[in-house]
Amino acid sequence: MNLGIFGGTFNPIHMGHIRASLRFYDKAGLDRLLVIPDRIPPHKEGFVARSEDRLAMLHLVYGDRSIVGDRSIEISEVELRREGKSYTVVTLRELSRQYPDARLFLYTGSDMFYTLESWREGAEILRMCTVFTLAREENERERLLEYAELYREKYGTECIIAEDEPLVVSSTEIRGIIAESGKKNGNFTNNLLTDTVKEYIMKNRLYTDGENNLGELVGRVKCDLPGYLGEKRLSHVLAVTETAELLADFLIGKGAELCRERVTLAALLHDITKYMNQTELCDEYGIMLSEDDALSLPTLHALTGAYFARSRYGIDDEIFDAVKNHSVGAENMALTDKIIFISDYCEATRTYEECKKSREMMLRIISEAKSLDGALYGLDYLAADILGKTLCHLRESGGFIHGGTMRSFRYLVSSHGEDAELSALYGKYIK
Repeated sequence: MNLGIFGGTFNPIHMGHIRASLRFYDKAGLDRLLVIPDRIPPHKEGFVARSEDRLAMLHLVYGDRSIVGDRSIEISEVELRREGKSYTVVTLRELSRQYPDARLFLYTGSDMFYTLESWREGAEILRMCTVFTLAREENERERLLEYAELYREKYGTECIIAEDEPLVVSSTEIRGIIAESGKKNGNFTNNLLTDTVKEYIMKNRLYTDGENNLGELVGRVKCDLPGYLGEKRLSHVLAVTETAELLADFLIGKGAELCRERVTLAALLHDITKYMNQTELCDEYGIMLSEDDALSLPTLHALTGAYFARSRYGIDDEIFDAVKNHSVGAENMALTDKIIFISDYCEATRTYEECKKSREMMLRIISEAKSLDGALYGLDYLAADILGKTLCHLRESGGFIHGGTMRSFRYLVSSHGEDAELSALYGKYIK
């Protein structure tokens, strides 16, 4: 079976995506095509609509036989179910296990085709699948063929270079048109969207608080917080936000792909349900608690807070995960998750001696890190050290240890192979 993989943010799905996917199906001779929306794209910034909305719009398009004809096209949630950012190599491995007899075909835009070797484990990607791309510009085919030959010689990769007439489409421009319309009457005209997608966007008011208005949402949350939190807790939240913004600015300065406004929103929202009735919130949002969650009431507000913030403010997956993971962490935390987790422990108003030591470590990382890789390693070490301290404190005080805390600790310690400094944390905190 020839199995095609057509991934993207689809924010929103538009005619450029549709035409490319159908051309991919036909020119590559596919038997089946999986359209895969990513959870948190590693190369994108700006506003990304909720997974549920992007998924719904994809079903509206690819469930329409007047568009897809008799082609076998399915929407796959393989990346939406995965925590953290979406990396192509991980998806390919999972699909290889799921479809062991399939020949995998990967679609990539011509601009990304040139950078395949630089992707996460790019060499492995090039060995695992046939790569398909479209030559969209005049005289582009020759350059694409040069790269295809390079990939074939180095990795044995088969590449298919098809031609297509250029269709200039920008998701950013589409979202900008929608955002501007939201300031007026909410109606907009755009022939680059199907009628069903346009109607869905209008009905659900998507992108009206998009990337151009994240700052407005930050202001709205700041105005709302005093109504949810007491004075002391509010001071803590603002201190966490200040620390998170400090880390975000530092990392962006080193070249990290971060949206500062998202970090700010996650910090402001992380404790928003701290003083609400957790049982009522679980009932309202249909949250099914794990055994660990049910036994760890002091951390439950992180979970309910994520659902409350999504319902109240329409936050996306990146902010949702950062709020959800700020208490016990998670395996394979995204960078925003780590920033909020560390900031919650290291903010300046914390008076515990261990918190002060962690803040000092954080400030050393900011002042001494020479590169982005060095900064990211330092933050991984710091997050693991904080988790280790938490495990020690809970063990010594007789508190309940959430399984997520232990898994997060083990994942971070092992995430850099057999690194001596991180490995030493096992002996320090796991007796």
